Amino acid sequence: IGDAAVVEGGNAVFTVSRTGALNVAVSVTATTSIETGDTAGAGDFTATSSSVDLAVGEASATFTVPTTADDVDELDETFTVTLSAPTNNATLVADPTGTGTITDDDTAGVTVSEGDGLLVVEGGAADTYTVVLDSEPTDNVVITVTPDAQVTATPSPLTFTPANWDTAQTVSVTGVSDAVDETDPHTGTITHSVASDDLGYDGIAVAAATADVNDA
Repeated sequence: IGDAAVVEGGNAVFTVSRTGALNVAVSVTATTSIETGDTAGAGDFTATSSSVDLAVGEASATFTVPTTADDVDELDETFTVTLSAPTNNATLVADPTGTGTITDDDTAGVTVSEGDGLLVVEGGAADTYTVVLDSEPTDNVVITVTPDAQVTATPSPLTFTPANWDTAQTVSVTGVSDAVDETDPHTGTITHSVASDDLGYDGIAVAAATADVNDA
């Protein structure tokens, strides 16, 4: 049996081959498992055990294992397929196993969306932008929002959990009223820092939000 690779959520298709005379039909049982060294969990693929049948004249057949899509940024994962119980005097090779590799398709990240841009007036009405995670974290992700002296930004911090990671949170920005005669517009910058026990998110870089501030 050969190895197989698949992007999570797809079907891993293993090819079972035989050599020698093809004038006899042969069957073999293929069974999935998680062996020492494998990194997949039970929920990452559908446990499967079934007969693989090679008819007269057929040198190969396939065995399909469905895998499970998720939203977590993680390393690629592996599981094992083992052949057993060949029929009609067929014999197995010394290592009758194949490795299934599930390729992750998620990436940790934080998206900052300013819409049509942030525009505020010193001491005037607020404008808003949103922040959301790009993938499901394995632990809470806390984003600290830090404005410069030109603007205020609330709330801070923003906390995303494995349950609400894909729900955007809104940050309200206002211009700071001062007695300085400044160019219209001048810029206010809000930076973001991230802390999490999910190492994929802890310390990850996040784009700053920039507001145009008009003097009052």
